[in-house]
Amino acid sequence: MQGGKRMLWKKHLNFLFIGVLFLLSIPSFVSAEVTVIPTANLGTDYMLLLPAGLGLFGTIFLAWYILPNSLSSLQVAFEADDNLFEVHRLTKKRSDARELLWLKGVPRGVLTYLMAMTALSILICELLIGSNTYYLPVTLLMAACVILPVLVSPLETLIAQLDQLRTNKIKGFFAFIRRIWAILIISGSTLGIVMYGLRRHGTLTPTWITLALLVFMSPTIFAYGRILGASWNMLLLSKWRSVRGRQTPINPDKPGFFGRISAFILVIFLFTMPFTATNGVFTVLYVTFSGMERELALNILNYGGVGGWYIVESSQMQALIEQYQYLKSVPQILAMFLTLNIAIVGLAFIFELIRNLFLGGQSFGGTGGVSLAATREIRSEGDVQGRLLYFAFAGFSGYTVLLVVLACYKEFGSLMPFTDLLEDYGFVEYEILRTTWTFIATGQAIFLLIWILSIWKFFPLKNHIFDLSPDERRAGAFRRGTNDWMQKKVDNAVRKDDLDFLITFQGESIQGDQSLVRLAKTKAKMYEYALRGLWPKAITEARNVLAQQGGEDDDARLLIGVGHVACRRIDAAREALSSLENEDDFSEPEVISFIADYFNPWQGRASDDDLWDFKGEPMIDNLTDMMERFGVWSPDSLSPLSRGEKDLLVEHNELMQVAMLRGQREHTMALEKAFSIVRRKPQMVKARVSLALCLLDQGEWHLALDVYESLAEMAAADPRTEALGEILGVPTRGYDELSAPVPHEVLLSSRRENTDKKYLSKLKPYLKEAPTNASIGLHFKKQKDVSLTANAMIAADQSVMRGVEPKYRVSNLVLFIRIFILWPSFVAAGWWVSENQGESFVFESIGQFLWPIVTGSLFFTQYLLSRIRRAQRRIIRQTDQKAMIAYSKRLKRSRVDLNIDKVPIGNHMLMSGILVTISNAVYDLGLPGWLTVRLDKPKNLRSNLRSRSKQIRSSKSARYKNLPYEWWKNQPRALSKESQELKKKIGLVLQDFGGKKSQHKKLRQKSRNMSSLGLDGDSIIYTGEKKSSSDGRKKKRGPPSRKSNGGGTGDDFDIESFLDSKRRR
Repeated sequence: MQGGKRMLWKKHLNFLFIGVLFLLSIPSFVSAEVTVIPTANLGTDYMLLLPAGLGLFGTIFLAWYILPNSLSSLQVAFEADDNLFEVHRLTKKRSDARELLWLKGVPRGVLTYLMAMTALSILICELLIGSNTYYLPVTLLMAACVILPVLVSPLETLIAQLDQLRTNKIKGFFAFIRRIWAILIISGSTLGIVMYGLRRHGTLTPTWITLALLVFMSPTIFAYGRILGASWNMLLLSKWRSVRGRQTPINPDKPGFFGRISAFILVIFLFTMPFTATNGVFTVLYVTFSGMERELALNILNYGGVGGWYIVESSQMQALIEQYQYLKSVPQILAMFLTLNIAIVGLAFIFELIRNLFLGGQSFGGTGGVSLAATREIRSEGDVQGRLLYFAFAGFSGYTVLLVVLACYKEFGSLMPFTDLLEDYGFVEYEILRTTWTFIATGQAIFLLIWILSIWKFFPLKNHIFDLSPDERRAGAFRRGTNDWMQKKVDNAVRKDDLDFLITFQGESIQGDQSLVRLAKTKAKMYEYALRGLWPKAITEARNVLAQQGGEDDDARLLIGVGHVACRRIDAAREALSSLENEDDFSEPEVISFIADYFNPWQGRASDDDLWDFKGEPMIDNLTDMMERFGVWSPDSLSPLSRGEKDLLVEHNELMQVAMLRGQREHTMALEKAFSIVRRKPQMVKARVSLALCLLDQGEWHLALDVYESLAEMAAADPRTEALGEILGVPTRGYDELSAPVPHEVLLSSRRENTDKKYLSKLKPYLKEAPTNASIGLHFKKQKDVSLTANAMIAADQSVMRGVEPKYRVSNLVLFIRIFILWPSFVAAGWWVSENQGESFVFESIGQFLWPIVTGSLFFTQYLLSRIRRAQRRIIRQTDQKAMIAYSKRLKRSRVDLNIDKVPIGNHMLMSGILVTISNAVYDLGLPGWLTVRLDKPKNLRSNLRSRSKQIRSSKSARYKNLPYEWWKNQPRALSKESQELKKKIGLVLQDFGGKKSQHKKLRQKSRNMSSLGLDGDSIIYTGEKKSSSDGRKKKRGPPSRKSNGGGTGDDFDIESFLDSKRRR
């Protein structure tokens, strides 16, 4: 493979060398007389068709061999750690590149590029075979192959740069409208320049034609300059490393001799590019605004600009020219250098720019480039790769071929066709030179600006580390099974809802291939965020996982789809899940796709009747149960779910019931249910949290603290553990808010200062980061709709107390105003207009119909406005959802107090809505309030709510506030007989299943290792003392020893001394 590439580079180099010699020698052997032979005069001189045939043959060879071969080393890089980038290879062989070229939309872009190359190939053949004779059809073919790419390029580059400003992808009809607007903008601005030039001079002068063409091509020129300027650092550094014989992120194969020579040539042009750009910009400004004579301006433009002219005209150069006669060709050499600079940048660099676009070098190697997609999406998504290729070929082919044609007219105008026609429009040699220089200088000015903004990244870029083959090593490791242990541990932890392991695993230092470790840790972070309900972050990490695995991870793709549903982006969820659906109606992708459609009751394909088709599937059974409970604000299940393979989903469903029972003051039932869950799943953190909260509601503070102690031993890094400690008055560790913000679980557990502005500022980002947590929005006066969008069951207990039904309906006051005030006023307005009509012809002709026309118009306007308002309410989004805003106002009118102080403390860790499973791991999607449109009103619901309201009001309320800090100082343990029996039951459960080892080791007398979590001295379990080892050597930091050297009991930890030392620190 490398030998074939060396041969290809050799062919490129030979072609370049022959082309340079040919261009230098053209003026010496070709007549200046150019003839265009009409179509009818072909006769038997078929040699006139030979340039077209050879040019088409060259284009076919380019399309079949050179183009796939040039794209056979595409790579993509994304940041895996600080200054560490993983580089994944997308194509290794020509067959891989050909697959990319057949992606959606790419053939159209390749066609425009091949048309441009066809025009240049035919032009070269015409100049080689007979530059004084052109056949008209062949010439028109060349013109068509130039004009069509020129027309397409600005349109595509404008759309691409406008899309860069948007976060959401436009599709379908809106994409068509966007394209129409782009055409109108480009054509309108070009036509405006033309009309202004006509109005000012009465005719189209070359200057105004040049300006109009410049405005037309401006999107492409801007995009080209931006990409080239932002890519300069990466291109120069990579090519210089190729000259030194190294592999680079852009060129993954080690270069041979000819590859190094080609890289050296590109390094020369890259290194001189800022100087030539400065020279070009200054030349155009100097020639245009200095008012010099045309002859002097012509010499400056012919000598390679101001820089070349001053070099040639300097006294030192004149002395050298007199001494060495061969230096007389220096002006031609300088002009040829600029021409080759344009040709190489325009033609050869298009593949380098494609490689850099895929690599993402604009992002980490420059500033101000055109970024069409995140590099992680480029790695994993085929449609993104196709969009990039289409943009590169269709966007730049027109501009590059235009530059080369202008350069040919600039250097060899007497040998080009239709020169006399151009002269008739005023495009003499000087105007052609100035037009060419103007186009070149405009692109160079954009390049220079972006280059200045990006040059500061050159030296930091040299320090970046690029891992060039992590995907290959991972594939080998998976085949050998060397990565199984990490993968199995992570998968086992997520299935058990073990956040403690997922968090601690991310901080562990693991030896071995770091690409495998990074993948495992990225998966752990993805699962952690998903289990905690931080869905935007989970989606980002899922894309990282897909990027690291080349898109081959169905769980990550499913998680992206589920995350979009949780973020209330149903269309994005459908798109993400569409590629995973299969023929098995009961597979996870099919069921999740159905649930995603179910979330949109207005445009989704799922109906309530379809639920029967999935009966027996745990996710659908949970969905049915949640909707039944939602319809009557029921705290517990009306039809308990059957346990099977996905019993963890049932446990989460029952934990939600515990939260609802606490809210509706069914404390005994809540405690029994929580205790039964702990007995079945003793290692489940969420279950132990529910048990501690139920004990807290019963007033059993010490027992709740005992449960917390066992939980803290088992899952210290789990944020829910610390959140429970905050509720129970245990001082929490400090957080560095810059590097690690306070977890929302801990923030929501603190109600001591929940109206403080600083507290609310910490909590506000979680409105969007935790879209299924309904407790967050209740802290803000104007965000109640966000809570109802997240989980409408948050309003259940207060709605039951007020006897408010869950199904939304228009209030009686609105109906009264509409029927008895608004509609009669429409009739009265029609009558008043008919009685006070004027004497105009219009009123005379429709006088007898004026009353019904006015009244009907008012009714139609009111109907149209109501339809618009209804359509607005059916637009699904996470924030500012119109239906949920109306729903929250309706609850407020019914005196339902949506306030965080009315929600039992800690319920944010237990509440969930509609649940889904991915590989037996359970995730919460919430329960948006707009699903009330799917509810049927049960019989006798109002009377049922009234009786339940009376029962709630007569019962003891749950705990709404935190316990005081260090309350155990002033409240010794005093257990009643019932409390002692309850303590015995809890102790047996915790002892048998990995909790406490002995009854007398209480939280206030124990130490616990936090060093592995990096939390030394920040937990009440840590001793806060440094013990010296018996042999005098420095002891490694680790867990406190349970066996004392002196034979003590090992139970000498005292919470009071620890807290005192913590305060002093």
